[in-house]
Amino acid sequence: MIPAAPLPALPEVARRQGERDSGSRKVDSAPTPVGALAETIDGSIRQSAQRKRIAQLFGPRVLQRQVQTNGGTFKAATYEAKNLTAGSDDSPQTVAGAHIKLDFLPNDTISAMAEQVERIGLIQTVKTLKATRDDPAVAATPDTPPGNPLKEQFKLTAEEGDLGRGIDKYDTHPDDGEPQVSPLYASRNKDRLYPEQLKHAAAGADLGAHWNRLVRDAPAQIYDSPQVVLEFPAQAWSMSFEVAALVTEGKLTGTYLGSIAWGWEKPSNQDARLVPAPIAMVSAGVPSLPFMAAGTKWNQSNGGVRRGLDGQDHPLIPMPINSAALAREVPADATPAAVVRRFLEVHQGLHAQDVDSVSSANLEIELKRLKVRLGYLLHVEEKTAILQAALDDQAASFTPETVAAGRTLLNPDHIDLDML
Repeated sequence: MIPAAPLPALPEVARRQGERDSGSRKVDSAPTPVGALAETIDGSIRQSAQRKRIAQLFGPRVLQRQVQTNGGTFKAATYEAKNLTAGSDDSPQTVAGAHIKLDFLPNDTISAMAEQVERIGLIQTVKTLKATRDDPAVAATPDTPPGNPLKEQFKLTAEEGDLGRGIDKYDTHPDDGEPQVSPLYASRNKDRLYPEQLKHAAAGADLGAHWNRLVRDAPAQIYDSPQVVLEFPAQAWSMSFEVAALVTEGKLTGTYLGSIAWGWEKPSNQDARLVPAPIAMVSAGVPSLPFMAAGTKWNQSNGGVRRGLDGQDHPLIPMPINSAALAREVPADATPAAVVRRFLEVHQGLHAQDVDSVSSANLEIELKRLKVRLGYLLHVEEKTAILQAALDDQAASFTPETVAAGRTLLNPDHIDLDML
């Protein structure tokens, strides 16, 4: 639990993205021929088993409290605003906030990456803004929870970016005073044991859980119930959060698998409400620039160490910092030309000479998802001519190698297992 406010320019944009990209999907209802898994005619795959598989991934959707990224699915099993009255009859207190139980499960693409993805954790940034008595209707002043004075050290200043945003962690845990060294939200070190790598950061049962391959149906989770007590009647507050899924063990350690936004606001003289509602996509891969800026501040805070109860300085576990490969959402209603263009952009970026390992991993995952999307357009909606025309129109903007890869992929006689 740690306070925040809306990500800059996120609530409205992210809400629109969530409305068109989150939720369940209809399954293609075409009859399945008896007995065969795939029909190979002229080397092409056109069987309904494949079509249903792709339609499940990219068919029409309805609005639900879940978001699909390149790496998996975020789902808010619980997501609700809180409006409470506390205190006594003589001195009532107004309490506002929200409660969320957020799950993340990797998709089939990630689950199939044995030895590359063994564990996944969730990192959350937070920003809390409150109004002052001088202007009770405008929540614009950053707030730090009492009892966590060091949190100021890993919150962004106005010069650094998104004023007040920081990694959502206690500086010391209120139960035992242990300083926290891992940026993973659900992790908690105690009993004077201080992990030195993300994969060694054990989850605290009251905060959530990490995903691991041994129990692959059990999601990574965050439990959060932030709330504030109004300091005076009519005071406005807001808290915003961005949650990112991160590979913490395996060859792809440090790879981000997408991020979402959630939060709440309490306008002056009104009840608290969710913003955005429902949860909304921020990025299909690498999180936002404010998220990364908060990560950089975390890595540098207090000289990169925390003083343990054993009297020793223990290094903070650094967050992987990368923004070059920020994955874009390709909306469910995107034109075939838009999907083709994004495929070309990702393919060319993946084969650039200066691409770093973190960017490469994120682009590789996005490329696999785009191939499935193109497979749906090619083999289910049978838009071969439209896709090939879109490729011809955009070919001049890309390298010959990338264009050739696109032509091979969009040949209906070509079999690409990533399209299945």
